[in-house]
Amino acid sequence: GQHLGDGVHTHWQDTGTGTGTGYLWLLHPASLSWAWVILDDEPAPFVVRQGGPRGVFDEVAAAYRWWREQGEPAVADWLVTVTRDGQTIELG
Repeated sequence: GQHLGDGVHTHWQDTGTGTGTGYLWLLHPASLSWAWVILDDEPAPFVVRQGGPRGVFDEVAAAYRWWREQGEPAVADWLVTVTRDGQTIELG
């Protein structure tokens, strides 16, 4: 989430089949950008559609690759510093 910045919202729409399949929406209203992913029982690659000036799915995929390259750090691996002037987040 930190790689995407603020303003990207997610919405999950279940297919109602009881299988955990559905549609994932990624929305960035400020830029009118969106991505739609069908998550089903089929193996990747999944069907992806996106529009708007910001490639939000491409950004999510890049952030996931970065996380994997860092050794899949857990929440406890991050150092969060909050001051009067703002906050920083980095791997500890």
